[in-house]
Amino acid sequence: VANLNAKTEGCYFVWEDDTNQFLLYDLNAKKIIYSNSAVTGDPDESWFFAVNNTTTEAAVKAVWPNVTTKMLTANVDDLLDALEAGGTIYVDESVVLDKNNLLVFENADVNTVINLGDSALNTTGILAEDGANIVPVEVKQGTVTLNGGYISTAGAGRNAHDLPIAIALRTRKGTTVYFNGNTFENTNTNGQIKIGGTATMDGVVINATDYGVETYFDGQLTLKNTTINANEGGNGLCVWSCNYDHSKFEGTTGTHTGNSTITIESGTYTRYAATNNALLVSCGGDIVIKGGTFSAVDGKYFSFGTSVSAGSANEVAEIIIKGGTFGGKTFGQAGFDKAYLESLCAGNYTVTPNADGSFTITK
Repeated sequence: VANLNAKTEGCYFVWEDDTNQFLLYDLNAKKIIYSNSAVTGDPDESWFFAVNNTTTEAAVKAVWPNVTTKMLTANVDDLLDALEAGGTIYVDESVVLDKNNLLVFENADVNTVINLGDSALNTTGILAEDGANIVPVEVKQGTVTLNGGYISTAGAGRNAHDLPIAIALRTRKGTTVYFNGNTFENTNTNGQIKIGGTATMDGVVINATDYGVETYFDGQLTLKNTTINANEGGNGLCVWSCNYDHSKFEGTTGTHTGNSTITIESGTYTRYAATNNALLVSCGGDIVIKGGTFSAVDGKYFSFGTSVSAGSANEVAEIIIKGGTFGGKTFGQAGFDKAYLESLCAGNYTVTPNADGSFTITK
Protein backbone atom coordinates (compact mmCIF):
# COMPACT_ATOMS: atom_id res chain seq x y z
CA VAL A 1 0.00 0.00 0.00
CA ALA A 2 2.87 2.40 0.76
CA ASN A 3 4.04 2.08 -2.82
CA LEU A 4 0.73 3.45 -4.08
CA ASN A 5 1.96 6.85 -2.88
CA ALA A 6 3.62 8.21 -6.02
CA LYS A 7 6.01 10.29 -3.89
CA THR A 8 7.63 7.10 -2.64
CA GLU A 9 11.27 7.06 -3.73
CA GLY A 10 11.61 5.56 -7.18
CA CYS A 11 7.86 5.33 -7.89
CA TYR A 12 6.33 7.23 -10.79
CA PHE A 13 2.94 7.89 -12.29
CA VAL A 14 2.99 6.88 -15.96
CA TRP A 15 0.55 7.41 -18.80
CA GLU A 16 0.74 4.43 -21.14
CA ASP A 17 -0.56 5.66 -24.49
CA ASP A 18 -0.90 2.30 -26.24
CA THR A 19 -3.26 0.86 -23.60
CA ASN A 20 -4.84 4.24 -22.74
CA GLN A 21 -4.32 4.04 -18.97
CA PHE A 22 -2.35 5.26 -15.98
CA LEU A 23 0.27 3.01 -14.37
CA LEU A 24 2.28 3.21 -11.18
CA TYR A 25 5.84 2.16 -11.94
CA ASP A 26 8.71 1.23 -9.60
CA LEU A 27 11.85 2.39 -11.38
CA ASN A 28 14.19 0.66 -8.93
CA ALA A 29 12.54 -2.72 -9.39
CA LYS A 30 11.80 -2.05 -13.07
CA LYS A 31 8.22 -3.25 -12.72
CA ILE A 32 4.62 -2.05 -12.77
CA ILE A 33 3.11 -2.10 -9.29
CA TYR A 34 -0.35 -0.97 -10.33
CA SER A 35 -2.29 -1.34 -13.58
CA ASN A 36 -5.87 -1.90 -14.73
CA SER A 37 -4.69 -4.61 -17.11
CA ALA A 38 -1.62 -6.61 -17.95
CA VAL A 39 1.05 -4.58 -19.77
CA THR A 40 3.97 -6.47 -21.22
CA GLY A 41 7.30 -5.34 -22.62
CA ASP A 42 9.73 -2.64 -21.58
CA PRO A 43 8.79 1.04 -21.34
CA ASP A 44 9.16 2.90 -24.63
CA GLU A 45 8.23 6.26 -26.17
CA SER A 46 4.52 5.56 -25.57
CA TRP A 47 5.16 5.76 -21.82
CA PHE A 48 4.84 9.25 -20.30
CA PHE A 49 6.59 9.52 -16.92
CA ALA A 50 5.54 12.41 -14.63
CA VAL A 51 8.75 13.88 -13.18
CA ASN A 52 9.06 16.93 -10.93
CA ASN A 53 12.58 18.18 -11.71
CA THR A 54 15.56 17.56 -13.97
CA THR A 55 17.15 15.24 -11.39
CA THR A 56 14.25 12.81 -11.40
CA GLU A 57 13.99 13.15 -15.17
CA ALA A 58 17.65 12.13 -15.50
CA ALA A 59 17.05 9.16 -13.18
CA VAL A 60 14.24 7.89 -15.41
CA LYS A 61 16.18 8.49 -18.63
CA ALA A 62 19.21 6.64 -17.22
CA VAL A 63 17.12 3.47 -16.93
CA TRP A 64 14.78 3.92 -19.89
CA PRO A 65 16.21 6.52 -22.33
CA ASN A 66 13.39 6.16 -24.87
CA VAL A 67 10.45 7.07 -22.63
CA THR A 68 8.74 10.47 -22.68
CA THR A 69 8.89 12.65 -19.56
CA LYS A 70 6.47 15.36 -18.44
CA MET A 71 7.31 17.83 -15.69
CA LEU A 72 4.90 17.94 -12.74
CA THR A 73 5.91 20.65 -10.26
CA ALA A 74 4.65 21.28 -6.74
CA ASN A 75 6.93 24.10 -5.55
CA VAL A 76 9.03 27.01 -6.76
CA ASP A 77 12.31 25.08 -6.82
CA ASP A 78 10.88 22.34 -9.02
CA LEU A 79 9.31 24.90 -11.34
CA LEU A 80 12.54 26.87 -11.75
CA ASP A 81 14.49 23.66 -12.27
CA ALA A 82 12.05 22.50 -14.94
CA LEU A 83 12.48 25.74 -16.91
CA GLU A 84 16.02 24.76 -17.82
CA ALA A 85 14.75 21.84 -19.86
CA GLY A 86 11.63 23.53 -21.23
CA GLY A 87 8.90 21.37 -22.69
CA THR A 88 5.55 20.92 -20.98
CA ILE A 89 5.28 21.66 -17.26
CA TYR A 90 2.25 20.89 -15.07
CA VAL A 91 1.90 22.85 -11.83
CA ASP A 92 -0.10 20.93 -9.23
CA GLU A 93 0.27 23.33 -6.28
CA SER A 94 0.22 27.11 -5.99
CA VAL A 95 3.61 28.79 -5.75
CA VAL A 96 4.81 32.20 -4.55
CA LEU A 97 7.36 34.16 -6.58
CA ASP A 98 9.46 36.90 -5.05
CA LYS A 99 12.88 38.47 -5.65
CA ASN A 100 14.57 35.24 -4.58
CA ASN A 101 12.77 33.00 -7.06
CA LEU A 102 11.90 34.80 -10.28
CA LEU A 103 10.31 32.91 -13.16
CA VAL A 104 12.50 34.06 -16.04
CA PHE A 105 12.60 32.57 -19.54
CA GLU A 106 16.03 33.23 -21.01
CA ASN A 107 16.68 30.50 -23.59
CA ALA A 108 15.69 31.40 -27.15
CA ASP A 109 15.93 27.76 -28.23
CA VAL A 110 13.62 26.37 -25.53
CA ASN A 111 9.85 26.41 -26.02
CA THR A 112 7.98 26.07 -22.76
CA VAL A 113 4.36 25.27 -21.96
CA ILE A 114 3.21 25.81 -18.37
CA ASN A 115 -0.14 24.31 -17.42
CA LEU A 116 -1.31 25.96 -14.21
CA GLY A 117 -4.74 24.32 -14.12
CA ASP A 118 -6.36 25.41 -10.86
CA SER A 119 -3.04 26.47 -9.35
CA ALA A 120 -1.77 30.01 -8.81
CA LEU A 121 1.40 32.02 -9.27
CA ASN A 122 1.26 34.59 -6.47
CA THR A 123 3.80 37.29 -7.26
CA THR A 124 5.07 40.32 -5.41
CA GLY A 125 5.27 42.73 -8.34
CA ILE A 126 8.29 44.85 -9.16
CA LEU A 127 10.83 44.73 -6.36
CA ALA A 128 13.29 47.58 -6.38
CA GLU A 129 15.26 46.97 -3.17
CA ASP A 130 18.47 46.39 -5.10
CA GLY A 131 17.98 49.44 -7.31
CA ALA A 132 16.82 47.41 -10.32
CA ASN A 133 13.41 46.77 -11.81
CA ILE A 134 12.60 43.12 -11.24
CA VAL A 135 9.53 41.31 -12.53
CA PRO A 136 8.50 37.94 -11.05
CA VAL A 137 7.51 36.46 -14.45
CA GLU A 138 9.51 37.66 -17.43
CA VAL A 139 9.92 36.23 -20.92
CA LYS A 140 13.26 37.49 -22.21
CA GLN A 141 13.70 34.94 -25.00
CA GLY A 142 11.86 32.04 -26.59
CA THR A 143 8.25 30.96 -27.00
CA VAL A 144 6.06 30.44 -23.94
CA THR A 145 2.51 29.17 -23.58
CA LEU A 146 0.73 29.81 -20.29
CA ASN A 147 -2.43 27.75 -19.82
CA GLY A 148 -5.00 28.37 -17.10
CA GLY A 149 -4.31 29.32 -13.53
CA TYR A 150 -4.53 32.39 -11.35
CA ILE A 151 -1.74 34.97 -11.34
CA SER A 152 -1.85 37.65 -8.66
CA THR A 153 0.32 40.71 -8.18
CA ALA A 154 0.73 42.41 -4.84
CA GLY A 155 3.83 44.55 -4.51
CA ALA A 156 4.90 47.98 -3.37
CA GLY A 157 7.83 48.47 -5.73
CA ARG A 158 8.51 51.71 -7.57
CA ASN A 159 9.31 52.25 -11.23
CA ALA A 160 11.82 54.64 -12.81
CA HIS A 161 9.44 57.57 -12.35
CA ASP A 162 9.00 56.68 -8.67
CA LEU A 163 5.42 55.59 -9.20
CA PRO A 164 3.99 52.69 -7.19
CA ILE A 165 3.56 49.87 -9.68
CA ALA A 166 3.28 46.11 -9.68
CA ILE A 167 3.77 44.16 -12.90
CA ALA A 168 2.69 40.53 -12.98
CA LEU A 169 4.37 39.62 -16.24
CA ARG A 170 6.52 41.23 -18.91
CA THR A 171 7.66 40.01 -22.33
CA ARG A 172 10.65 41.35 -24.24
CA LYS A 173 11.24 42.05 -27.92
CA GLY A 174 11.60 38.97 -30.11
CA THR A 175 9.51 36.69 -27.88
CA THR A 176 6.22 34.91 -28.53
CA VAL A 177 3.76 34.29 -25.69
CA TYR A 178 0.35 32.63 -25.74
CA PHE A 179 -2.04 33.22 -22.81
CA ASN A 180 -4.95 30.79 -22.61
CA GLY A 181 -7.64 30.99 -19.93
CA ASN A 182 -5.53 32.79 -17.31
CA THR A 183 -6.86 35.09 -14.59
CA PHE A 184 -4.71 38.05 -13.53
CA GLU A 185 -5.37 40.04 -10.37
CA ASN A 186 -3.45 43.26 -9.80
CA THR A 187 -3.87 44.12 -6.16
CA ASN A 188 -1.41 47.00 -5.92
CA THR A 189 -2.38 50.61 -6.61
CA ASN A 190 -1.03 50.12 -10.13
CA GLY A 191 -0.48 47.02 -12.20
CA GLN A 192 -0.42 45.69 -15.72
CA ILE A 193 0.98 43.13 -18.11
CA LYS A 194 3.64 44.58 -20.42
CA ILE A 195 4.03 43.07 -23.89
CA GLY A 196 7.22 43.88 -25.78
CA GLY A 197 7.13 40.87 -28.11
CA THR A 198 4.29 39.12 -29.93
CA ALA A 199 1.45 37.77 -27.80
CA THR A 200 -2.08 36.42 -28.03
CA MET A 201 -4.55 36.42 -25.13
CA ASP A 202 -7.49 34.04 -25.48
CA GLY A 203 -10.06 33.64 -22.73
CA VAL A 204 -8.00 35.73 -20.30
CA VAL A 205 -9.44 37.73 -17.39
CA ILE A 206 -7.54 40.77 -16.10
CA ASN A 207 -8.82 42.55 -13.02
CA ALA A 208 -6.63 45.62 -12.68
CA THR A 209 -6.73 48.44 -10.18
CA ASP A 210 -5.11 50.86 -12.61
CA TYR A 211 -3.75 49.40 -15.86
CA GLY A 212 -4.83 46.24 -17.67
CA VAL A 213 -2.45 45.36 -20.49
CA GLU A 214 0.17 47.48 -22.24
CA THR A 215 2.39 47.11 -25.27
CA TYR A 216 5.71 48.90 -25.49
CA PHE A 217 8.26 49.38 -28.27
CA ASP A 218 7.35 46.84 -30.99
CA GLY A 219 4.79 44.93 -28.94
CA GLN A 220 2.16 43.13 -31.03
CA LEU A 221 -0.85 41.91 -29.04
CA THR A 222 -4.07 40.18 -30.12
CA LEU A 223 -7.01 39.96 -27.67
CA LYS A 224 -9.69 37.27 -28.09
CA ASN A 225 -12.56 36.39 -25.74
CA THR A 226 -10.78 38.39 -23.06
CA THR A 227 -12.25 40.34 -20.15
CA ILE A 228 -10.41 43.37 -18.78
CA ASN A 229 -11.85 45.32 -15.86
CA ALA A 230 -10.20 48.64 -15.05
CA ASN A 231 -11.45 48.95 -11.50
CA GLU A 232 -12.48 52.08 -9.66
CA GLY A 233 -9.74 54.58 -8.93
CA GLY A 234 -6.41 55.28 -10.58
CA ASN A 235 -6.12 55.66 -14.34
CA GLY A 236 -8.75 53.07 -15.21
CA LEU A 237 -6.99 51.94 -18.38
CA CYS A 238 -8.01 48.61 -19.94
CA VAL A 239 -5.80 48.65 -23.04
CA TRP A 240 -2.75 50.82 -23.62
CA SER A 241 -0.86 50.70 -26.93
CA CYS A 242 2.43 52.40 -26.28
CA ASN A 243 5.73 52.87 -28.09
CA TYR A 244 7.03 54.69 -25.06
CA ASP A 245 9.23 53.09 -22.42
CA HIS A 246 8.17 54.37 -19.01
CA SER A 247 11.16 52.87 -17.25
CA LYS A 248 14.48 51.21 -18.02
CA PHE A 249 13.09 47.98 -19.46
CA GLU A 250 14.70 48.18 -22.90
CA GLY A 251 17.38 50.86 -22.71
CA THR A 252 17.00 54.61 -22.59
CA THR A 253 14.13 55.84 -20.49
CA GLY A 254 11.59 58.14 -22.07
CA THR A 255 12.09 57.40 -25.77
CA HIS A 256 9.52 56.58 -28.45
CA THR A 257 10.55 53.85 -30.83
CA GLY A 258 8.99 50.87 -32.56
CA ASN A 259 5.48 50.32 -33.84
CA SER A 260 3.18 48.68 -31.31
CA THR A 261 -0.24 47.42 -32.35
CA ILE A 262 -3.05 45.98 -30.24
CA THR A 263 -5.77 44.13 -32.15
CA ILE A 264 -9.02 43.44 -30.28
CA GLU A 265 -11.09 40.69 -31.91
CA SER A 266 -13.60 39.96 -29.15
CA GLY A 267 -14.15 40.16 -25.41
CA THR A 268 -15.48 42.53 -22.75
CA TYR A 269 -13.66 45.68 -21.66
CA THR A 270 -15.03 47.79 -18.83
CA ARG A 271 -13.78 51.04 -17.33
CA TYR A 272 -15.09 51.95 -13.90
CA ALA A 273 -14.80 55.41 -12.33
CA ALA A 274 -11.21 56.60 -12.55
CA THR A 275 -9.21 59.80 -12.23
CA ASN A 276 -7.92 60.32 -15.79
CA ASN A 277 -7.14 58.76 -19.19
CA ALA A 278 -9.74 56.48 -20.79
CA LEU A 279 -10.78 52.90 -21.52
CA LEU A 280 -8.54 52.64 -24.63
CA VAL A 281 -5.37 54.71 -24.83
CA SER A 282 -3.02 55.06 -27.76
CA CYS A 283 0.40 56.39 -26.85
CA GLY A 284 2.39 56.05 -30.06
CA GLY A 285 1.04 52.57 -30.82
CA ASP A 286 -2.10 51.75 -32.79
CA ILE A 287 -5.30 50.01 -31.63
CA VAL A 288 -7.40 48.06 -34.16
CA ILE A 289 -10.86 47.01 -32.93
CA LYS A 290 -12.64 44.27 -34.86
CA GLY A 291 -15.11 43.24 -32.17
CA GLY A 292 -15.86 43.18 -28.46
CA THR A 293 -18.06 45.00 -25.98
CA PHE A 294 -16.78 48.24 -24.46
CA SER A 295 -18.24 50.14 -21.50
CA ALA A 296 -17.03 53.22 -19.63
CA VAL A 297 -19.16 54.37 -16.70
CA ASP A 298 -17.69 57.87 -16.91
CA GLY A 299 -18.05 58.07 -20.70
CA LYS A 300 -14.30 58.12 -21.36
CA TYR A 301 -13.67 55.61 -24.14
CA PHE A 302 -10.72 56.95 -26.15
CA SER A 303 -7.61 58.91 -25.30
CA PHE A 304 -4.16 59.61 -26.71
CA GLY A 305 -0.90 60.09 -24.89
CA THR A 306 2.19 61.68 -26.36
CA SER A 307 2.53 59.89 -29.68
CA VAL A 308 6.09 60.72 -30.73
CA SER A 309 9.32 62.21 -29.45
CA ALA A 310 10.12 65.81 -30.24
CA GLY A 311 11.39 66.02 -33.83
CA SER A 312 10.44 62.42 -34.59
CA ALA A 313 9.13 61.50 -38.03
CA ASN A 314 6.92 58.71 -36.61
CA GLU A 315 3.31 58.75 -37.72
CA VAL A 316 0.62 59.87 -35.32
CA ALA A 317 -1.04 56.89 -33.65
CA GLU A 318 -4.52 55.73 -34.63
CA ILE A 319 -7.48 53.94 -33.09
CA ILE A 320 -9.27 52.10 -35.91
CA ILE A 321 -12.79 50.76 -35.34
CA LYS A 322 -13.98 47.96 -37.64
CA GLY A 323 -16.47 46.37 -35.25
CA GLY A 324 -17.60 46.15 -31.65
CA THR A 325 -20.25 47.54 -29.33
CA PHE A 326 -19.57 50.82 -27.54
CA GLY A 327 -21.90 52.15 -24.87
CA GLY A 328 -24.67 49.87 -26.09
CA LYS A 329 -24.43 50.83 -29.78
CA THR A 330 -22.99 48.33 -32.25
CA PHE A 331 -20.83 48.98 -35.28
CA GLY A 332 -22.81 48.77 -38.52
CA GLN A 333 -26.17 49.42 -36.89
CA ALA A 334 -28.31 52.55 -36.71
CA GLY A 335 -26.86 55.35 -34.62
CA PHE A 336 -23.28 54.12 -34.81
CA ASP A 337 -21.77 56.91 -36.85
CA LYS A 338 -19.16 59.66 -36.82
CA ALA A 339 -21.19 61.87 -34.51
CA TYR A 340 -21.69 59.07 -32.00
CA LEU A 341 -17.98 58.27 -31.88
CA GLU A 342 -17.17 61.95 -31.44
CA SER A 343 -19.44 61.97 -28.41
CA LEU A 344 -17.36 59.16 -26.88
CA CYS A 345 -14.01 60.89 -27.37
CA ALA A 346 -12.53 62.36 -24.20
CA GLY A 347 -10.71 65.19 -25.92
CA ASN A 348 -10.16 67.18 -29.11
CA TYR A 349 -9.84 64.21 -31.48
CA THR A 350 -10.69 63.70 -35.13
CA VAL A 351 -13.05 60.92 -36.24
CA THR A 352 -12.64 59.99 -39.91
CA PRO A 353 -15.02 57.61 -41.74
CA ASN A 354 -13.17 55.31 -44.14
CA ALA A 355 -14.26 53.89 -47.50
CA ASP A 356 -14.61 50.38 -46.05
CA GLY A 357 -17.06 51.59 -43.40
CA SER A 358 -14.54 51.67 -40.57
CA PHE A 359 -13.64 54.73 -38.52
CA THR A 360 -10.22 56.14 -37.66
CA ILE A 361 -9.70 58.26 -34.56
CA THR A 362 -6.58 60.43 -34.31
CA LYS A 363 -5.46 63.13 -31.94
